[in-house]
Amino acid sequence: MEKTRAVYTISEAAAVRAGQSTHGDVVVDVDPALLSADQREELLRCWGTPRHLTPNAMVYGTLKALPELDASTPPEEAVVLLLDARLALREAQTVKQAKEAAEKEAEREAGIQAILDAGVDAIVERAQRRASTERVYVGQASAFWQELPGYAQELNANDQRLVILRAEYQQRVADENARRKAEALAHAEQIEAKRTAAEERKAAQISAWIKEFGTESQKKRLSVDLLPESEVLDGMRGQAFAPLEAFAPLAKEWARYEKLVPKDFCECDYEKSRDISYETTPATEATEDTFDYLEQIKELMPAATVTIEDHTGTCSTCEQSATRQAFRVEVVVGEFTFSRLYDARAFQA
Repeated sequence: MEKTRAVYTISEAAAVRAGQSTHGDVVVDVDPALLSADQREELLRCWGTPRHLTPNAMVYGTLKALPELDASTPPEEAVVLLLDARLALREAQTVKQAKEAAEKEAEREAGIQAILDAGVDAIVERAQRRASTERVYVGQASAFWQELPGYAQELNANDQRLVILRAEYQQRVADENARRKAEALAHAEQIEAKRTAAEERKAAQISAWIKEFGTESQKKRLSVDLLPESEVLDGMRGQAFAPLEAFAPLAKEWARYEKLVPKDFCECDYEKSRDISYETTPATEATEDTFDYLEQIKELMPAATVTIEDHTGTCSTCEQSATRQAFRVEVVVGEFTFSRLYDARAFQA
């Protein structure tokens, strides 16, 4: 039978320790018939021609894990020693891998069992917490696997128990989505029903007002749906504020408040250079006379809400501003709310 050539290395350190001067590569012609089946397989795993028995990183381990040979060991015996050492290292690595695989499987199984023990409620709760943080609802949160605890996110997605659990979770999410859609639809229907009812009440109120106070023209136009609502509201508004019409200060032509305009406060030479802004705020102070008039308006219209406002116009370009005070009188008449502004200067002597 043809022999196979192998090579191993005697290190300088091994030679020195053995009190020898011979070191370096030793080439051996190996008769495979003298080797066991495992030794022959290991010999075939060695790379190169001849087969290198002692290179670094050639087996699971390093050169230090193999026997330290010197020239006193017969070459044929050295080959067998090295092959057996390599087989032992390979076996140790196989055992190590099997142990790690078993530990990983045990950890995976424990992770699955922990999830099963917690149940879908715990996953939904986790999803709800994260959804709250992300300002979305559960149906918009990430997929099932991302809702699992950190240690379980790399579990086998094909495990039938987790497939069943995921289906239950997804059903819970689908049910939640359906519930939210139903709630949104019901809410929209309620809003529409309220709006429709309010429109019907407004129409009934307008019809009743025209019947009692409207002109013949208004009654005829209403009967053919040609009466502008704004015309009716103007009449209702005038009627609502009628108690103030005889109030001397408000009888002045300019008693109604007119919005500030740039010419009231801006000193810019060019209109394009103006930077104008307006602001309306509740008044923070009022003179004694102004407050007295506030009380009188309330007596004339006890059902109305009467407040004092500061209306301010400002030009940031010329840094000029002006503030006027106004009485806001607001009254509710059935389905309508009417409001008027009166210039506080009208109450000055």
